[in-house]
Amino acid sequence: MKFSFPKIVFFACLLIFSFESTAQNQVHDSLKHALELHKQNDTIRVTLLLDLGMKIWNDNHIKGKSLVQEGIDLSVKLNWKKGEVLGLLNRSSLMSRDNLLDEAMEDALNALKINEKIKDRQMMASIYSRLAITNNAIGDRNSAEAYALKNLELSKELKDEKRILNSMSVLAEIYGGMQDWETTQKYLDEGLRLAIAQNDKYYLGRILMTMSDKEQYFKNYKEAKRYLLQNLSIQKEINDHGGVAYIESQLSLMLANLNEKDSAYYYANDALQITRQFNLKEQPPDLYYALYYTAYMFQDYKNALRNHLIYDSLRAENYNMETGRKLEMTKNRFQQEKKDIRQRNQRYINLAGALGFLLIVAGLWSRLSYIRRTTAIIKQEKERSESLLLNILPVEIANELKAKGSADAKMYDEVTVMFTDFKGFTQISEKLTPTELVAEIDTCFNAFDNIISRYDIEKIKTIGDSYMCAGGLPVANKSHAEDIVNFALEIQKYMAGHLQQQKSEGKEPFLLRIGIHTGPVVAGIVGVKKFSYDIWGDTVNIASRMQSSGEAGKINISFSTYELVKEKFSCTFRGKIEAKNKGMIDMYFLESKT
Repeated sequence: MKFSFPKIVFFACLLIFSFESTAQNQVHDSLKHALELHKQNDTIRVTLLLDLGMKIWNDNHIKGKSLVQEGIDLSVKLNWKKGEVLGLLNRSSLMSRDNLLDEAMEDALNALKINEKIKDRQMMASIYSRLAITNNAIGDRNSAEAYALKNLELSKELKDEKRILNSMSVLAEIYGGMQDWETTQKYLDEGLRLAIAQNDKYYLGRILMTMSDKEQYFKNYKEAKRYLLQNLSIQKEINDHGGVAYIESQLSLMLANLNEKDSAYYYANDALQITRQFNLKEQPPDLYYALYYTAYMFQDYKNALRNHLIYDSLRAENYNMETGRKLEMTKNRFQQEKKDIRQRNQRYINLAGALGFLLIVAGLWSRLSYIRRTTAIIKQEKERSESLLLNILPVEIANELKAKGSADAKMYDEVTVMFTDFKGFTQISEKLTPTELVAEIDTCFNAFDNIISRYDIEKIKTIGDSYMCAGGLPVANKSHAEDIVNFALEIQKYMAGHLQQQKSEGKEPFLLRIGIHTGPVVAGIVGVKKFSYDIWGDTVNIASRMQSSGEAGKINISFSTYELVKEKFSCTFRGKIEAKNKGMIDMYFLESKT
């Protein structure tokens, strides 16, 4: 299905905008000057702080966030609820741009709670919009749709054309994510009309992005490229460095598929330079993926591997940071309890002081016992270190590491890779306490670990609610596909029983998706302080797509895996299924042993 808009419309809409980046700088300077002059801590200063923080964020992330936080703190001090709501929404927006979606959601929900008391309808429309955008970003499109429709309804009641445009843009993005292209087109048509009528570059850029996504879905790459280039021109004009970097990374991926090598490399590297120049935090993983994919498509395997290692490292770093933030929130809940414990233990400390005197008297006698205990502890800790090393690394790799101080990366011609993940994990996790969430994941993954020990399979890692493993390494074998498939069937059976148990206890169960693919990989150790054994290559990416393209409670396998197991296992052909960035792939549901 093609877009119905004539090309001339888009060239016209790019020409009607007359403001240059110098105008943006003038706005910044005016706000800075006004803030310097207005020293009084009142609602005017709050407004200036919030406006300036949002305006300069593109050029200075840290300063922008700092000003917004100062505005929030001053609003709380003044007990100005409207200012506090606006500040929370602004901070939610910035957190979302930095991909800190949990924090963004928390700020938006807190804004909603406060606004329910002051009942500001215009602010409520903004809150609905922010909740729609954030829920869409985390993948909860049903909630996103509900909030976006509420925003549209309220914006029409307020007769606010700008908010209506916002609603049209957000709804187009949501329905695009659902691949409901007919509904998407309806909101694109109306959104484009409003963006042109209102001379709004920001929303025109967002609409063009959704239009490009649609054309990519239908493999109309030349049209998609044209929309991206038009959007790139807009992002440069409004001085949105993050927007420029993101669009250039998307252009790089697309041009690689169009075999435009020089252009693909140019946009990927330019995006990286912009990211470094302006210290952008939200773009690096996507950019290094673009660099990896471009190099891989043009058989530049050395650079492909280097960039994929950086991409994987950054992705892991982001995950660790996110996990750290969640753990810190949980930790704070126990601070008071720890304080109480310390007070109670003071009595024991005093007692220990008295006992110390007696120990000094008996020091000569106890020294021998101390030496013996220390020797035993050293031996115990050495054994523990050995155990921990083997828990982190395969035996063969651990032995090589101890012998040489390093372990060489190795290419494997054929391994089978499996990913699992829990459908609806984000929505369910919101209903659980941190302790309950960790306990539930731990229960499932402990069961997986017990089952995997019965097979010649290497657990690679867990990432959030995802469990990753591979067969056929570090020692190559011919049974890798069969081993992985048998393992998948066992954990599928376990999760079916666990599901019934959760239902009987009145709990919302986790529904497991499993994806499997067979192909070549590179395996090796990454890191220095916290090293880990990992694998890389397009096989890993396709295995991940098998999981995300599957269905809850089922095992989705690729054609290459099917060819290796079809004689021993019953499979159902699904047809050619669209996989993100991989095109159409033959997929099969693994049913049972024959």
